[in-house]
Amino acid sequence: MDKPRYCRSRRRSSWAIWVTYAVLLGVAIPWYWPADDATLWFGLPAWVVVAVMASLLISVFTACLLHRPWPDETAGAEGET
Repeated sequence: MDKPRYCRSRRRSSWAIWVTYAVLLGVAIPWYWPADDATLWFGLPAWVVVAVMASLLISVFTACLLHRPWPDETAGAEGET
């Protein structure tokens, strides 16, 4: 029997999820900012604003992923009907 479409699409998109996390984490860590950078945004150093925004995006991305049903839940719901 063929696997349901949601399993195939979830497997194909799992690498995109990990790449997104890696990019956002790379942006959130301020290792690439020069030590003598004195740029201020909203009264804070620019690297702080970027790190906080990236952390917020990581949180929103995680919430969006967890809002989708797990493959096991969808398969169980289909089998019960």
